[in-house]
Amino acid sequence: MALWLAAPVSAAITPTRDALALAAAMGAPSGTTADFITLPPPQGAEPHGVVNQPLPGFPRGGATFPILTTGDAGVADDPNLSGSSGLDLFGPSLRGDSDFDVSVLRLGVPVTAGDGCLSFEFRFLSEEFPEYQSTSYNDAFLAELRSSTWTTSGGVVSAPSNFALDGAGNPVTVGAEGEIAAAPSRAIATTYDAASRVARATAPLTQEDRTAGSVALFLSIFDQGDGGYDSAAMLDNLAVDDRAECPVGARVIDSNDPQTSATKPKLEFPKPPDDVLPEDLVEPEKPEKPAKPRKATVRIKFSSSEAGSTFFCRFVKLGKTSPMPYAPCAPPFKSKVREDRRYGFEVVAVDPAGNPDPAPVSLNFKASEGSEKAEQK
Repeated sequence: MALWLAAPVSAAITPTRDALALAAAMGAPSGTTADFITLPPPQGAEPHGVVNQPLPGFPRGGATFPILTTGDAGVADDPNLSGSSGLDLFGPSLRGDSDFDVSVLRLGVPVTAGDGCLSFEFRFLSEEFPEYQSTSYNDAFLAELRSSTWTTSGGVVSAPSNFALDGAGNPVTVGAEGEIAAAPSRAIATTYDAASRVARATAPLTQEDRTAGSVALFLSIFDQGDGGYDSAAMLDNLAVDDRAECPVGARVIDSNDPQTSATKPKLEFPKPPDDVLPEDLVEPEKPEKPAKPRKATVRIKFSSSEAGSTFFCRFVKLGKTSPMPYAPCAPPFKSKVREDRRYGFEVVAVDPAGNPDPAPVSLNFKASEGSEKAEQK
């Protein structure tokens, strides 16, 4: 089937090697410094970028957020048509024998006398699901304070300073355990096969950090075992503050998956078919020429069971090809349709914690049949 949008909109991703631009998109405090201590060589595409339109659960604050990947950041919002989309950047192993396409972003984050905690929110996504789940090919995302000491050996990651941890205390990978574990539904509207829940990683600051006036944050992402089957991390809401709870680790924003559910769409034709070819415009010398198909305006209403939810939709011209991705949308969805074609509409609600519906709610219809014969699923 073809995925057709009346006005196609996809997440605008600006590829960049500008570490400061990535830090700013993450909401880094004023005065933050940024650089890459490791970055794969250019291969016609950039692994990182700034996203300025929504993907499920992001941005968490502000209008933009950064995405770090092990391949091509520009394909992150493409339709998921392949189990291995991405790009091998041919980045060599740097911290052992099984890490490839390594990026390590270093941020110098200002710390004041009253600050006791550093935190940020993230979602990990991967093309390795389910083929390489819990194998030696587990790509990883790591966060470390003050120094970056992680290494790899035979597909095993050793990261004693990492505080982006899953429920079992391990680095966040496609095989992550506990509430943060990856699932296909959480990667909706992206090219990836699965994604984790949105989580907040936290780490306590020390008196030495406050005395120094800053702390180094290292964000690492890399392919594990090979350079293919790429992975990504969406990041936002970097903060230093005095929050009371600041355990070492990552906790999901909301473990209920989801708290919201899109209602079944309601189809309406708010005005009669228009654009009918008037009889006086039909050329008499060509009576055999068929009249143009009549058109109608369709309006599709939908809502969510939880306030503050966002939506991702796609409009489907049934029986065709050339897919397009889900795109951000808001009710009601409006479009022109031809009365002689069948269409499908799909909507996914995403709650404020970034949890999408486990499956889209859909509606199939033919304009000439009206709303009475629409098939809801």
